[in-house]
Amino acid sequence: MPTSHYKAQLSKGFEEMVEASVSVSLVNTIFNTLQALQKESPKLFYQAMLCLDTKAKPSSITPSQYQAMEFTWSQFELNKKKNILDKDFIQLFNQVEENGLTYYTQNQQETNDNE
Repeated sequence: MPTSHYKAQLSKGFEEMVEASVSVSLVNTIFNTLQALQKESPKLFYQAMLCLDTKAKPSSITPSQYQAMEFTWSQFELNKKKNILDKDFIQLFNQVEENGLTYYTQNQQETNDNE
C-alpha cells in the first residue's frame, strides 16, 4: 500500500483521538457544573432535570405542573432514589462498562434472535 494511505489512516486516528479528548473535556466541565448545582440544592437540581424530561418550562409553569413537580420531588426524597436517570440506562452503562460493548451487542443480538 502506498505511504499516503498509511498517513491518511494515522491522521484519521489522531483526529478521532482529539475529538474524543475534547468531548471528554466538555463532559467534565458540564459534570463539574452539574455536580456543584446538585450539591448546592438537590431539590432544585432534581426539579430542573424533571422539567427537562417533561418539557415543562419553569418560566411559564402552570399551577398543576408546579404541584406535580413538588409532589414528584417529595416522592423521590421519600424513596431515597440514588439515581436520577432511569435505572435501565444505569444498568446499560454498567453492563457495557463491565463487559465491553462487543459482548453487550452480541448478547442483545442473541436475545433478539431468541424472541
